Amino acid sequence: MPRVIIYCDGSCSHKTKDGGYASLVVKEGSNAATLVKGSARNTTNQRMELFAALKALETLTKPHEVDLVSDSAYLINAIKNKWYEGWDSRIKNWDLWERIIAQIKYHEINPVKVVGHSGEVWNTIVDDYAVDARINMLPDTIKEISA
Repeated sequence: MPRVIIYCDGSCSHKTKDGGYASLVVKEGSNAATLVKGSARNTTNQRMELFAALKALETLTKPHEVDLVSDSAYLINAIKNKWYEGWDSRIKNWDLWERIIAQIKYHEINPVKVVGHSGEVWNTIVDDYAVDARINMLPDTIKEISA
């Protein structure tokens, strides 16, 4: 089974409720990555964190071993501890969780928590992309870049 590392982060302005998300999908043994980013209006930071992971997972067209790296304790702990088991449409952000749960069942996901804004290089990079997407209200984009 192919292996990837996904670094993901979300950003949201508490004042304007504008949000951005970004992820880097790095294939094992590759010097390239897939950059996934975009923005949304009238959103929350939690939604942007979930969206960053979801949009990156949805770029994978066949099952993968995935190290999912995020500074979102909510995202990582929900996957790691299987909090989502038993959740239903009454849970906040269910529309996103329903799609994430489908991805969890499709891939082998290893959730990895990093401390945000601590200087971890890849987390800083995706944070910068997410903030840029939020500030500039960038459209959803998927593109290959050199890693």
